[in-house]
Amino acid sequence: MRMKVAAILLGLLAPTLGYSAEGKTTCRDQTTQTGNVGKGCQAVPTLSQTDQPNAGGAKHKMDIKTKKVEPEDDSVLEEWVRVTDEEQIRGVVVTHLDSTKNMWEVTISAAEYIRGEPLETKLHNAITKALRATPGVTKVVHEDREVWIVTGNVIGEDLVRACAGQLDRLADAMKAALAER
Repeated sequence: MRMKVAAILLGLLAPTLGYSAEGKTTCRDQTTQTGNVGKGCQAVPTLSQTDQPNAGGAKHKMDIKTKKVEPEDDSVLEEWVRVTDEEQIRGVVVTHLDSTKNMWEVTISAAEYIRGEPLETKLHNAITKALRATPGVTKVVHEDREVWIVTGNVIGEDLVRACAGQLDRLADAMKAALAER
């Protein structure tokens, strides 16, 4: 009964908050995506922000796949990655470092390779802004070229999605910059 009430409220409130109450698909391989449910997947009702501004300011639906992976390091409590064929441009890895301080490390692959201005600053600012805007984030520090440290009571998958949206927005410019190298 509670789930039914929550689903009804979600459907009523979501549009006013800029969210869609569409389902997220969770697959056997632990990937998640928005949209239709495929073979080997099941629909999980969630809130997902589906309208993201693109480079021209218009809004479009994002199709961002994420995956929770088994950390290789025992000191890592949780790890999320973006599933992409363009790792160098769209790659994001988020690791939960310390549960007592709610610290997360966010690694952006493109930030290691994009070194020309003004694109480098644009990328760094976009990622920092997206992380700060993620629900539950209390502090963001750009620690190294491709690493940001995030503090707060956040969900790892939300951090991946926030960064992925910005990487998608800048993808064409980053591809052009890497082609010139």
